[in-house]
Amino acid sequence: MKNETPKTVFLTTPLVETGPDKLVPRPSVVYTFLDLAGVLQITKRLWPVPDDLDVFRPEVPLLTELRPWMVFDEVLHAPLPIHVTHPYRAASSRADQAPALSRGAMFSVGYFVDGEGGFSRKNTRKTREGYSADYDVLAGHQRLLLGGHAPAQVPVLVPRGRSRGGAA
Repeated sequence: MKNETPKTVFLTTPLVETGPDKLVPRPSVVYTFLDLAGVLQITKRLWPVPDDLDVFRPEVPLLTELRPWMVFDEVLHAPLPIHVTHPYRAASSRADQAPALSRGAMFSVGYFVDGEGGFSRKNTRKTREGYSADYDVLAGHQRLLLGGHAPAQVPVLVPRGRSRGGAA
């Protein structure tokens, strides 16, 4: 990705595992789901906490700073078949999953623009692993950068009884 704007942006990567007292960056982790059209969505983003769910600590990715005209790249590995992943849904066992073929694939990443939409670098904390911010600071200010649609059929394991719309 290249920031071709005069403003600093913060990408929602890497996603993290939340330990008892710290965040552990997991650069290769992505969220995956089949959308209503059957397209495999591969994404790194701040995932909104569902209204009907009470969580102890929302899952918030670290942020990677991308200054104007800078380039950022990251390698992702996705073993096949893809397992549907979601930060607020318990992982299902292999016995509770059904194989499916996607109708293509698309990658997206969340980002925030410094000084726009209620987001400011002033509300972040610089850590060794990247920038961090509280869920309440980020929620509602995220934008998504969408990649192009790849027409390849990808083998996916989805929870039984839910073949489409895994993001809900």
